[in-house]
This record gives sequence, C-alpha cells and structure tokens, in this order.
Amino acid sequence: MERRRDEQLRHPPRDGDPYTLALGLASLLSHRAAALLARTDAASHPFVRVLRMYSWLILLVLVSTYAYSLNTVLKDLHIATGIAIVLFELAASLWMYRYLGRCARDTTLIAVQLIGFILAALTFVGSCTCSFSPAPDRGQLRAADGA
Repeated sequence: MERRRDEQLRHPPRDGDPYTLALGLASLLSHRAAALLARTDAASHPFVRVLRMYSWLILLVLVSTYAYSLNTVLKDLHIATGIAIVLFELAASLWMYRYLGRCARDTTLIAVQLIGFILAALTFVGSCTCSFSPAPDRGQLRAADGA
C-alpha cells in the first residue's frame, strides 16, 4: 500500500493534466491581469486586489489538489480552499455587479452565478445530486439490487 502511494506521488495520473493546466493558467493569467491593471488609474485598484486574491486562491486549490490524499488534514485543507474559492467568486461577482452597473446581460450572468452557487451548496450538503454522468442501464441497476 505504501509503495503504491509513493508511486502515485512520483507519477501523478495523467487525468490531472487538464485540471492542472486550467487552474494553473487561471492563476497565472489572473495575476498577470492584476499586474497590468495596477499600472492604470486609481479607480481600477479595487479590481487589482480582487484579481490578486483570486489568483492566490486558485493556486492554493491547485496545490492542495495534489496533496489531499496524503492525510485528513490536507484533505480538509483542500475542501476548505474549495469552499473559500466558491464563496470568494460569489462575493466578487455580487460586488462587481453592484460596482459596474446593471444591464440585462449582467443581470442574466449574476442570476446564473447565483443558481450555480445554490446548486453547488445543495450538492455539498447532500440535498441535491447534480451530475452530468450518464445514468446506468437497467441491467446494472438490477445486478446492484441483487435481482
């Protein structure tokens, strides 16, 4: 068992590559956007703080992803960073909606954000299961029921 864990740490699964690329680029490009925006007028500085915080949170989620299977503390840290990023994204979205004005497109986007947050919260507490995986066929269901 210990040998298998050591092997997984040295050679992480290839499935993590798109995840690493997505979160790594999100963190890197958010940090870059904050650096570029910091050179502009003072009115954009609140956005710089939001982008920097987002960049660090995404990086923390990415780093904690590769260590959470080692022990319970790291798993709890990974879950906490995931919750933090979801709450941060919700708060930042609501703040930007108020800060930038309200047009029909922005109202639609904030509604989608709120619906997504509600579904994620319900899924997290176990009240709802939102899955995009295909449903098992009836033969698998009967075999699982012992029929």
